[in-house]
Amino acid sequence: MQVVVNHSTRKSSNSSDDPFMERDAFKNDGFGLKAFMQSSELPTQRLASEALSATMPPKPMRRKFQTHGKNPLRRFSFDQSLLEVKSNCHGHHHKPSRHWLMNEIKRLKEENETLQQQTTPETQQGPPDECTSLKRRLEESNNVRANLEKQISELLKANESYSQTSESQKKKIDELKQDVFILKNLVYRLNVELEKYQDKVRNLKNQIDATDDCHTVTEDSGVGDAKLIHQTAKSDAKPHVPSWTRSEIHAVAPLLKAYQESLDEKDELIQNYQKSLDTFAGRCKEIVAENEKLHAELQGAYKKGEVSYAEWESVQQDAAFTREQNVLLMRQAKLHQNKIKELREIYQTNLAEIAVDRDQLQEKWQTARSELLVLRGRFSVLSDEHDKLKEEHDSRVPAAVHTAAVNEVKRLFEELKTRYEEERETLCRKVATLECDRPQLDSQVTTLTIERSQFQQQTKMLEHQLKLYKAKCDQLQKHVKTMELSRIAAKRHLIRVMTFAREIIAEQEEFGSKSSNPGQDAHLNAKVESLRRQLKEVEDSVSKELEFLDEKLRAKATGLNAMKRGLEQELQCLQAEVRQRDDVITELKKQRYTSKINVHHQRFFLPLLINHQKLESCI
Repeated sequence: MQVVVNHSTRKSSNSSDDPFMERDAFKNDGFGLKAFMQSSELPTQRLASEALSATMPPKPMRRKFQTHGKNPLRRFSFDQSLLEVKSNCHGHHHKPSRHWLMNEIKRLKEENETLQQQTTPETQQGPPDECTSLKRRLEESNNVRANLEKQISELLKANESYSQTSESQKKKIDELKQDVFILKNLVYRLNVELEKYQDKVRNLKNQIDATDDCHTVTEDSGVGDAKLIHQTAKSDAKPHVPSWTRSEIHAVAPLLKAYQESLDEKDELIQNYQKSLDTFAGRCKEIVAENEKLHAELQGAYKKGEVSYAEWESVQQDAAFTREQNVLLMRQAKLHQNKIKELREIYQTNLAEIAVDRDQLQEKWQTARSELLVLRGRFSVLSDEHDKLKEEHDSRVPAAVHTAAVNEVKRLFEELKTRYEEERETLCRKVATLECDRPQLDSQVTTLTIERSQFQQQTKMLEHQLKLYKAKCDQLQKHVKTMELSRIAAKRHLIRVMTFAREIIAEQEEFGSKSSNPGQDAHLNAKVESLRRQLKEVEDSVSKELEFLDEKLRAKATGLNAMKRGLEQELQCLQAEVRQRDDVITELKKQRYTSKINVHHQRFFLPLLINHQKLESCI
């Protein structure tokens, strides 16, 4: 279609040189102008022949030879011959005789018949063969283009799947790195806390033994200060084995170093795989860029409409090579996935071992802390009792005040206990509700993410369709512009022909009024009337055809505008829905994160509260 339009515009630009070429251009156009030119072809030829017969001087006419393709066709230039006739008429002072005009008309008719007999077999043989060959070539190029577009779409889908898998793997690797970092921090904190605890135990060893001896002495009999000092000296002389020695620190430190080294090795492996994944992603991007270049070249070749067999074979070879590359890339992706699975299994086993060790260390730490708290409580109680005994010994306190203070302490303890139990019940309820709501929120997040991905795919498809429709609209607008230009050229040419015909009719009327034979005058008047009728018919048909073309173009323009508006509205609706879904997903993720934090805090603080309650019960 594009080739025909360009051909018609090229011919319409040369309308001043050859009107019959303009007629052929209108025949090759596509919107009903062919019928118009078929209806107006004979009147224009008659007008030209009669005009030449009426005003031709005795001078040989020039003819114009033109080659169209491989068949040379002899066509005479209408405007040039008319200019020669007018110049010759103005050059002669006397008018040509009627006999000479009749002979010239006969001679021109014979020449026209001979030219038609010579040109018709050539024109009937040449263009249809060229049209069929061009149609075949167009069909072959369309088939090749369809196959290549299918292959390119398959390659693009494969590349998209690879990019999605690589992104998911990158996210998983980032999560694993974060987990390793958290575990390293936890191990470091545990080591620090263990060292602090061991130092404190070593410093408080003698004090704990002394308090134990003092407690036993006070419970058995209320002996004085001298006896207590004597027994503490005896207890210092006895050897005491601590519960956590320095040798155990030396035993734990290599184990922790080994865990750290293994974690560093795993980090290095993860970095290596990350680099390989980055190279793979770069290769995928290069392949996508090559595919886009091939697609652009294909579109350019399709617009040109000229694809040779050698180019088609080279394109097939390139497509086979890209398929082989895609197969190799798929295999590489599978190998990478298997390696990542193996790494994940190794990491999970190591993580399970570290978790077991951490639980054991946490249990030991909790037991040690509880023992330390118990010992501190005992020490504080014993010191308080010692101070009280000293005060009672110094100044006797009345029993009523003592009992009131004890009752007040009991009352405060009961209040604290009730508050603690209420807070514990509320926290347990919150934990239960959050655990119940967690799977629902997870399912909502997954469904919303799936819907968001679907809407994104729909928006991409609609954007692609909109681009295609815009390209079609641009092509149609170009075609409409070319049609308008050709229509304007046709109008101008018709105006010229009609003005020239009117001039011929006026000259013939003048010639008829001056002539003397009545039979010839009647014949000329009949010819003039027939020419006028033909002019009116041509004007009516041209006006109808032009009105029909204007209506058609307006309808197409309105249809294209409506299609554009509909597609833009659909795109805006889909984008609004995607934004709403994104907002809902972000809100759900925030709720999920807050619930996780609350559960983590409750799990961390509940054992501390339980130990505190145990300590209070022991006190």
